[in-house]
Amino acid sequence: MEVLGILFDDKVRLKEIGLHTKCNDSILTYLAFGDDLLIFFDGAHSSANSIKVCFELFTELTGLEVKHNKSKLYCSEVNDNTKIAISDALGIGMGSLPVKYLGLPLLSSGLIKGDCQQLIERLIGRIYSWQNRLEQHFKYDSTIFLSAPVSNILVNSLWSIYQHLKNMLGREITEEIESTCINRHEADLVIWTPSQDGVYKVASTYEALRDKIDKVDWFELCWGDMASPRSKFTTFKALKGALAIGDKMVQMNIVQVAYCTICGQLGENGPHLFMECILAAEC
Repeated sequence: MEVLGILFDDKVRLKEIGLHTKCNDSILTYLAFGDDLLIFFDGAHSSANSIKVCFELFTELTGLEVKHNKSKLYCSEVNDNTKIAISDALGIGMGSLPVKYLGLPLLSSGLIKGDCQQLIERLIGRIYSWQNRLEQHFKYDSTIFLSAPVSNILVNSLWSIYQHLKNMLGREITEEIESTCINRHEADLVIWTPSQDGVYKVASTYEALRDKIDKVDWFELCWGDMASPRSKFTTFKALKGALAIGDKMVQMNIVQVAYCTICGQLGENGPHLFMECILAAEC
Protein backbone atom coordinates (compact mmCIF):
# COMPACT_ATOMS: atom_id res chain seq x y z
CA MET A 1 0.00 0.00 0.00
CA GLU A 2 2.95 2.33 0.56
CA VAL A 3 3.74 2.14 -3.16
CA LEU A 4 0.20 3.27 -3.99
CA GLY A 5 0.46 6.03 -1.38
CA ILE A 6 3.64 7.36 -3.03
CA LEU A 7 1.89 7.40 -6.41
CA PHE A 8 -1.08 9.29 -4.93
CA ASP A 9 1.15 11.81 -3.15
CA ASP A 10 3.03 12.49 -6.38
CA LYS A 11 -0.23 13.18 -8.24
CA VAL A 12 -1.40 15.47 -5.41
CA ARG A 13 1.89 17.37 -5.54
CA LEU A 14 1.40 17.85 -9.29
CA LYS A 15 -2.22 18.95 -8.60
CA GLU A 16 -3.53 16.12 -10.78
CA ILE A 17 -5.54 14.72 -7.86
CA GLY A 18 -7.54 17.13 -5.75
CA LEU A 19 -7.83 16.52 -2.01
CA HIS A 20 -11.16 15.94 -0.30
CA THR A 21 -12.34 19.10 1.48
CA LYS A 22 -11.99 17.37 4.88
CA CYS A 23 -8.49 16.12 4.10
CA ASN A 24 -6.70 19.34 3.12
CA ASP A 25 -5.00 19.91 6.47
CA SER A 26 -3.73 16.34 6.85
CA ILE A 27 -3.11 15.84 3.08
CA LEU A 28 -4.88 12.49 3.44
CA THR A 29 -5.48 10.51 0.24
CA TYR A 30 -6.21 6.98 1.52
CA LEU A 31 -6.72 4.73 4.55
CA ALA A 32 -5.81 1.03 4.53
CA PHE A 33 -7.44 -1.65 6.69
CA GLY A 34 -5.68 -4.95 5.97
CA ASP A 35 -6.44 -5.67 2.30
CA ASP A 36 -9.19 -3.03 2.16
CA LEU A 37 -8.62 0.53 0.96
CA LEU A 38 -10.52 3.81 1.28
CA ILE A 39 -9.52 6.55 -1.19
CA PHE A 40 -10.51 10.20 -0.71
CA PHE A 41 -10.51 12.88 -3.42
CA ASP A 42 -12.37 16.05 -4.41
CA GLY A 43 -14.98 14.38 -6.63
CA ALA A 44 -13.62 15.80 -9.88
CA HIS A 45 -13.60 13.75 -13.10
CA SER A 46 -9.97 14.72 -13.76
CA SER A 47 -8.95 13.43 -10.31
CA ALA A 48 -10.69 10.12 -11.03
CA ASN A 49 -8.71 9.76 -14.27
CA SER A 50 -5.44 10.37 -12.39
CA ILE A 51 -6.43 7.80 -9.75
CA LYS A 52 -7.03 5.29 -12.54
CA VAL A 53 -3.52 6.00 -13.86
CA CYS A 54 -2.14 5.33 -10.35
CA PHE A 55 -4.00 2.01 -10.23
CA GLU A 56 -2.60 0.97 -13.60
CA LEU A 57 0.96 1.89 -12.60
CA PHE A 58 0.52 0.12 -9.25
CA THR A 59 -0.57 -3.04 -11.08
CA GLU A 60 2.43 -2.79 -13.40
CA LEU A 61 4.84 -2.43 -10.46
CA THR A 62 3.38 -5.04 -8.09
CA GLY A 63 1.17 -7.33 -10.14
CA LEU A 64 -1.77 -6.56 -7.81
CA GLU A 65 -5.07 -5.47 -9.32
CA VAL A 66 -8.13 -3.63 -8.04
CA LYS A 67 -11.15 -5.92 -7.63
CA HIS A 68 -13.71 -3.75 -9.41
CA ASN A 69 -16.61 -6.08 -8.58
CA LYS A 70 -15.90 -5.62 -4.85
CA SER A 71 -15.36 -1.85 -5.00
CA LYS A 72 -17.91 0.94 -4.59
CA LEU A 73 -17.95 4.69 -5.28
CA TYR A 74 -19.47 7.00 -2.64
CA CYS A 75 -20.16 10.62 -3.49
CA SER A 76 -21.50 13.63 -1.59
CA GLU A 77 -22.55 16.93 -3.17
CA VAL A 78 -21.58 15.71 -6.65
CA ASN A 79 -24.03 16.06 -9.54
CA ASP A 80 -25.36 12.96 -11.28
CA ASN A 81 -23.47 13.49 -14.55
CA THR A 82 -20.15 13.74 -12.73
CA LYS A 83 -20.98 10.65 -10.66
CA ILE A 84 -21.57 8.63 -13.82
CA ALA A 85 -18.37 9.96 -15.41
CA ILE A 86 -16.28 9.08 -12.34
CA SER A 87 -17.88 5.63 -12.09
CA ASP A 88 -17.10 4.93 -15.75
CA ALA A 89 -13.53 6.23 -15.41
CA LEU A 90 -12.75 4.02 -12.41
CA GLY A 91 -14.80 1.06 -13.61
CA ILE A 92 -16.64 0.62 -10.32
CA GLY A 93 -20.32 0.87 -9.38
CA MET A 94 -22.08 3.38 -7.13
CA GLY A 95 -22.65 2.68 -3.44
CA SER A 96 -24.96 4.31 -0.91
CA LEU A 97 -24.07 5.95 2.41
CA PRO A 98 -23.40 5.12 5.17
CA VAL A 99 -20.40 2.96 4.24
CA LYS A 100 -20.33 -0.35 6.12
CA TYR A 101 -17.10 -2.12 7.08
CA LEU A 102 -17.18 -5.58 8.67
CA GLY A 103 -20.92 -5.15 9.17
CA LEU A 104 -20.72 -1.80 10.99
CA PRO A 105 -21.31 1.68 9.54
CA LEU A 106 -18.34 4.06 9.37
CA LEU A 107 -19.57 7.18 11.16
CA SER A 108 -17.88 10.34 12.41
CA SER A 109 -19.99 10.08 15.59
CA GLY A 110 -20.10 7.22 18.08
CA LEU A 111 -22.01 4.03 17.31
CA ILE A 112 -25.37 3.44 18.95
CA LYS A 113 -27.15 0.13 19.59
CA GLY A 114 -29.21 0.41 16.40
CA ASP A 115 -26.02 0.68 14.31
CA CYS A 116 -24.77 -2.61 15.74
CA GLN A 117 -28.07 -4.50 15.75
CA GLN A 118 -27.40 -6.45 12.56
CA LEU A 119 -23.97 -7.53 13.81
CA ILE A 120 -25.43 -8.49 17.21
CA GLU A 121 -28.08 -10.66 15.54
CA ARG A 122 -25.41 -12.40 13.46
CA LEU A 123 -23.30 -13.10 16.56
CA ILE A 124 -26.31 -14.45 18.47
CA GLY A 125 -27.14 -16.69 15.53
CA ARG A 126 -23.56 -17.99 15.48
CA ILE A 127 -23.66 -18.68 19.25
CA TYR A 128 -26.89 -20.67 18.90
CA SER A 129 -25.26 -22.60 16.05
CA TRP A 130 -22.30 -23.51 18.29
CA GLN A 131 -24.66 -24.50 21.11
CA ASN A 132 -26.59 -26.84 18.80
CA ARG A 133 -23.38 -28.47 17.63
CA LEU A 134 -22.21 -29.00 21.23
CA GLU A 135 -25.54 -30.54 22.22
CA GLN A 136 -25.26 -32.95 19.27
CA HIS A 137 -21.81 -34.16 20.38
CA PHE A 138 -22.19 -34.11 24.17
CA LYS A 139 -25.29 -35.83 25.56
CA TYR A 140 -26.11 -35.16 29.23
CA ASP A 141 -28.38 -37.14 31.51
CA SER A 142 -31.93 -35.79 31.35
CA THR A 143 -32.01 -35.28 35.13
CA ILE A 144 -29.15 -32.76 35.02
CA PHE A 145 -29.38 -29.34 33.40
CA LEU A 146 -26.50 -27.74 31.51
CA SER A 147 -26.40 -24.99 34.17
CA ALA A 148 -26.45 -27.40 37.14
CA PRO A 149 -23.91 -26.78 39.95
CA VAL A 150 -21.07 -29.21 40.58
CA SER A 151 -22.72 -30.34 43.84
CA ASN A 152 -25.51 -32.01 41.83
CA ILE A 153 -23.11 -34.68 40.56
CA LEU A 154 -21.27 -35.38 43.83
CA VAL A 155 -21.76 -38.49 45.97
CA ASN A 156 -20.10 -38.45 49.41
CA SER A 157 -17.91 -35.52 48.29
CA LEU A 158 -16.65 -37.51 45.29
CA TRP A 159 -17.45 -37.04 41.62
CA SER A 160 -20.17 -39.30 40.21
CA ILE A 161 -19.76 -39.52 36.45
CA TYR A 162 -22.50 -40.97 34.26
CA GLN A 163 -21.63 -43.98 32.14
CA HIS A 164 -21.86 -42.26 28.75
CA LEU A 165 -19.36 -39.63 29.98
CA LYS A 166 -17.07 -42.38 31.31
CA ASN A 167 -17.08 -43.99 27.88
CA MET A 168 -16.18 -40.67 26.28
CA LEU A 169 -13.42 -39.74 28.76
CA GLY A 170 -11.79 -43.16 29.12
CA ARG A 171 -11.01 -45.27 32.20
CA GLU A 172 -7.78 -43.55 33.27
CA ILE A 173 -9.23 -40.03 33.25
CA THR A 174 -12.49 -41.22 34.86
CA GLU A 175 -10.68 -42.91 37.76
CA GLU A 176 -8.58 -39.82 38.43
CA ILE A 177 -11.68 -37.59 38.45
CA GLU A 178 -13.71 -39.93 40.68
CA SER A 179 -10.87 -40.21 43.20
CA THR A 180 -10.72 -36.42 43.64
CA CYS A 181 -12.36 -35.33 46.90
CA ILE A 182 -14.52 -32.19 46.73
CA ASN A 183 -15.74 -30.02 49.62
CA ARG A 184 -19.40 -29.72 48.72
CA HIS A 185 -19.97 -26.95 51.28
CA GLU A 186 -17.78 -24.51 49.36
CA ALA A 187 -19.02 -22.54 46.37
CA ASP A 188 -18.08 -23.79 42.91
CA LEU A 189 -15.03 -22.02 41.54
CA VAL A 190 -13.81 -21.93 37.96
CA ILE A 191 -10.01 -21.91 37.68
CA TRP A 192 -8.19 -21.27 34.41
CA THR A 193 -5.20 -23.57 34.80
CA PRO A 194 -3.00 -22.10 32.01
CA SER A 195 -2.88 -18.83 34.00
CA GLN A 196 -0.76 -18.62 37.17
CA ASP A 197 -3.46 -16.77 39.15
CA GLY A 198 -6.29 -18.94 37.80
CA VAL A 199 -7.96 -16.03 36.02
CA TYR A 200 -8.72 -16.34 32.30
CA LYS A 201 -6.48 -14.18 30.11
CA VAL A 202 -6.13 -14.12 26.32
CA ALA A 203 -2.32 -14.11 26.68
CA SER A 204 -2.35 -17.33 28.74
CA THR A 205 -4.67 -18.95 26.19
CA TYR A 206 -2.27 -18.06 23.38
CA GLU A 207 0.67 -19.49 25.35
CA ALA A 208 -1.27 -22.69 26.04
CA LEU A 209 -2.24 -23.23 22.40
CA ARG A 210 0.90 -22.24 20.51
CA ASP A 211 3.75 -24.62 19.72
CA LYS A 212 6.80 -23.76 21.82
CA ILE A 213 10.29 -23.99 20.33
CA ASP A 214 13.70 -22.60 21.29
CA LYS A 215 14.41 -18.99 20.36
CA VAL A 216 16.23 -18.60 17.05
CA ASP A 217 19.52 -16.71 16.78
CA TRP A 218 17.89 -13.71 15.10
CA PHE A 219 15.11 -13.28 17.73
CA GLU A 220 16.49 -10.06 19.26
CA LEU A 221 17.32 -8.63 15.83
CA CYS A 222 13.73 -9.10 14.72
CA TRP A 223 11.71 -8.56 17.91
CA GLY A 224 13.98 -6.28 19.97
CA ASP A 225 12.60 -3.19 21.72
CA MET A 226 14.42 -0.63 19.56
CA ALA A 227 12.45 -1.10 16.33
CA SER A 228 8.91 -0.04 15.44
CA PRO A 229 6.21 -2.76 15.10
CA ARG A 230 6.15 -2.29 11.30
CA SER A 231 9.93 -2.74 11.09
CA LYS A 232 9.77 -5.86 13.28
CA PHE A 233 7.09 -7.45 11.13
CA THR A 234 8.89 -6.56 7.87
CA THR A 235 12.16 -7.98 9.24
CA PHE A 236 10.39 -11.18 10.31
CA LYS A 237 8.85 -11.62 6.84
CA ALA A 238 12.22 -10.93 5.21
CA LEU A 239 13.98 -13.55 7.35
CA LYS A 240 11.23 -16.07 6.55
CA GLY A 241 11.37 -15.26 2.82
CA ALA A 242 7.73 -14.13 2.82
CA LEU A 243 8.01 -10.57 1.47
CA ALA A 244 5.98 -9.93 -1.69
CA ILE A 245 9.02 -8.91 -3.74
CA GLY A 246 10.24 -9.92 -7.16
CA ASP A 247 11.42 -13.52 -6.63
CA LYS A 248 8.33 -14.32 -4.56
CA MET A 249 5.97 -12.97 -7.22
CA VAL A 250 7.76 -15.01 -9.89
CA GLN A 251 7.35 -18.10 -7.70
CA MET A 252 3.61 -17.35 -7.36
CA ASN A 253 3.28 -16.81 -11.15
CA ILE A 254 2.17 -13.20 -10.64
CA VAL A 255 4.95 -11.91 -12.90
CA GLN A 256 7.23 -13.71 -15.34
CA VAL A 257 10.43 -11.75 -14.73
CA ALA A 258 11.38 -9.74 -11.62
CA TYR A 259 13.34 -6.51 -11.98
CA CYS A 260 14.33 -4.32 -9.04
CA THR A 261 11.99 -1.31 -9.13
CA ILE A 262 14.77 0.90 -7.70
CA CYS A 263 17.85 0.14 -9.79
CA GLY A 264 16.35 -1.94 -12.62
CA GLN A 265 18.61 -4.95 -12.05
CA LEU A 266 17.26 -8.37 -12.98
CA GLY A 267 16.48 -10.74 -10.11
CA GLU A 268 14.99 -8.79 -7.22
CA ASN A 269 15.25 -10.77 -3.97
CA GLY A 270 15.77 -10.16 -0.26
CA PRO A 271 19.59 -9.90 -0.18
CA HIS A 272 19.56 -7.58 -3.19
CA LEU A 273 16.81 -5.35 -1.83
CA PHE A 274 18.28 -4.93 1.67
CA MET A 275 22.06 -5.11 1.01
CA GLU A 276 23.11 -5.02 -2.66
CA CYS A 277 20.81 -2.43 -4.26
CA ILE A 278 22.30 1.05 -4.79
CA LEU A 279 19.78 2.59 -2.37
CA ALA A 280 20.55 0.02 0.34
CA ALA A 281 24.29 0.55 -0.15
CA GLU A 282 23.89 4.27 0.58
CA CYS A 283 22.13 3.65 3.93
